[in-house]
Amino acid sequence: MHSWFYAVTLLIATTLCEEHFDEFDESNLPLQLSKEEQIQLLEEEMADLRENVLLPAQGDHDLAFQRWNGAYQNSGWFPDQATKDHLHRLKEEEQALLQVVLEAEKQVQLVHKKVKPLYGIGSVQLYSEQKQHVSSSLGFVQDMAWSSAVFDTLFNSRAESFTDLIIGFVVQYVSGFLFWYPFAVIRFAWVNAWTVAEYSDGAFGTRLYALFNYLVSVFVVSLPLVFCCGGCVWVAKNNGAEFVRRHQRQQRMHHHHTHYPQQRLHQPGYYYAPPKRRAD
Repeated sequence: MHSWFYAVTLLIATTLCEEHFDEFDESNLPLQLSKEEQIQLLEEEMADLRENVLLPAQGDHDLAFQRWNGAYQNSGWFPDQATKDHLHRLKEEEQALLQVVLEAEKQVQLVHKKVKPLYGIGSVQLYSEQKQHVSSSLGFVQDMAWSSAVFDTLFNSRAESFTDLIIGFVVQYVSGFLFWYPFAVIRFAWVNAWTVAEYSDGAFGTRLYALFNYLVSVFVVSLPLVFCCGGCVWVAKNNGAEFVRRHQRQQRMHHHHTHYPQQRLHQPGYYYAPPKRRAD
């Protein structure tokens, strides 16, 4: 069921990336160059754009932002009209340089998209991007589980000692991690579909290989969830009934020893006689 869902997701992403496949035209590169030489040429172009276009644009934008921020900090609570006009001009300059930075980043990304199909499915570059997606998804799960555990621990009124707080925090963190992990798998499955599609050149054989790579990567990420669900099913199947009976028996004993004597002691005319000691 999940495999079909992931496969359909990848096919949708690949279909939506048709424009990307059409934009990638190897005729723009010299025909006499080999694949490795084409990759080297595009990488050099990408490095040149970063060093000569992107980095200078980012430096100019940082200086413009610092000028605007400094003027804003020194403007006071109630600036006059001249100060407001000066801040407005500095802000417009900063925004214009920001658009230059965004345009330079777009150019770098376009060249990067051109070189991705040359890397191909199964390349180190694709594996590196997939690792980044896994780290990002796990970071999301850890942040949500940590926030939930901290919030529950701070407002836990049932803890009687510091040890109870630590145990409760660990339990809440693990349960929160298990709760949010399926969402991380879904997030990785969606982002990974677009990434794998970008590294495919659009050929039918390459798409089959991309589909296989996609399913394997999603399955590997889903393994902890599969093991956890399998372990819960095994425990429930083998020890579930015994655990329920034991829990019910403990609850009955606790109720009998805790509530029954107090209820009888408050009845009118009831006298509680302590048990007599046996003579040795």
